[in-house]
This record gives sequence, structure tokens and C-alpha cells, in this order.
Amino acid sequence: MLINTLPAKLVSWFSQQEALGDCVFLTAYPGTPAKRPVTEPTVTIGGENVSVEEIGQGTASRSALTSFVIRIHTPSYLGGAACSDVAARLLDALLFGTGLNIGAVTSDKVRYDRNTDTVILEFHFTVAETVRQTYDWSEFL
Repeated sequence: MLINTLPAKLVSWFSQQEALGDCVFLTAYPGTPAKRPVTEPTVTIGGENVSVEEIGQGTASRSALTSFVIRIHTPSYLGGAACSDVAARLLDALLFGTGLNIGAVTSDKVRYDRNTDTVILEFHFTVAETVRQTYDWSEFL
């Protein structure tokens, strides 16, 4: 299932992208401790949920829609524009460089977090996948 494997794969892939070379990438679950204080853009990637739907009768074909969250933290002294800049570069790479079947992408407003002295932008995206396996159900009927 993508929810278990994709965050680590994206962390590895994003870390190799030249356009994102100024960012640190971490998985959100299990949490990887971020450096404190945050002195460079830090991005966490985690899975949120999966919805599965049967497709076709007499087969075990399923369509899964998996939701992920990405949180971008930038030092407050860089301001909200830096956070938005990282988000734009990250989305370009995600949408046009990964080959994933990306569905909806939504974003929250840029906000300041007093506890970490960072500016945070969180966005969510979905990935659709189809798993096709055919079984002989006659022994169960």
C-alpha cells in the first residue's frame, strides 16, 4: 500500500532534486526529529488515510485513493514568502516529475508557529492506484 511506502520514497526522491537542494526532507510517521531551531526549510511528508472501492464483479480489482500531508517549515526570519516559494517548487516536482497519479491538491494558509518560531504551510494531496488480482471465488460460493 502506498500509505506505508510513499512518504519515505518521496523523501528520498525530493532530496535528490536540484531545485529543492536547500530543503531538508523527513518522514512524518514515524517521526524523524527535526533540527531545532529550524535554520533551513524543512519538509515533512506523511500518509493520512486510504479509501478503497471494489471495481468489477467477480474480480478482486480495487481502486484506492490515498491521502498524504506535506508540511513545510521555514525559519520565521525568512518570512511567509520563503515558505510559499518552497511550496511552489515542491508542487512542480510532485506534479510534473514523479509520474504519480495525483488527484486533488489542497493547501492551508501560511501560518506562524510560536513554539517552533517557524512559518508553516501544510498541503494535502491524493494518489489514485488500482490493484488488479483475479481470484476463483467458486470454492467460496
